[in-house]
Amino acid sequence: MKKMLSLLSRVCICVIFVFMVQIIPAEASSYQLGDIDQDGTVDASDALLVLQNSAQLVEFDEYQNIVADVNKDETIDASDALQILKVAAQLDKFTINVDLAVGDEYVIDKIFDVGSYMWIYEVSDESGLSVERTFAELPDDREDFPEQTYTITAQKAGTYEFLLKFIPVGGDEVKAETLYIFNVK
Repeated sequence: MKKMLSLLSRVCICVIFVFMVQIIPAEASSYQLGDIDQDGTVDASDALLVLQNSAQLVEFDEYQNIVADVNKDETIDASDALQILKVAAQLDKFTINVDLAVGDEYVIDKIFDVGSYMWIYEVSDESGLSVERTFAELPDDREDFPEQTYTITAQKAGTYEFLLKFIPVGGDEVKAETLYIFNVK
């Protein structure tokens, strides 16, 4: 029995070590909220990386710091990992609450179309929020997709939804989505 427990504890230590030494890509071509390891999907491995970072076992680069803070509270912690798990299990979508006064602007940037996928948006009430979508200029030698910026301006008091969806070009299957709830006073 003692040998079995000893062997089991060694296996557990090996598994933990393997998870701690994951290779994390340094560069990103797209900012997809929750996709910490940049493999194109939001899954449990991303949540694990968030927990490892919050325990100071791994260090994140600029990209990972942006996409790991899924609730946008400027802290990367277990609440972000939990939200990533909910999204991975298709129980929820990323939701960000924003409080604004009438006339205030909120900017969503670092949005990229990737390959045969693109971002689209929906607004629950266009009389309450105005949306300006702009594209960054690309140098002539670059053929990838330009960064998009959405500037949302609060027009009147109320609660409004702004939904960003990542879908295939010519299709409607949603790969990722983020819901912004604007509380305008």
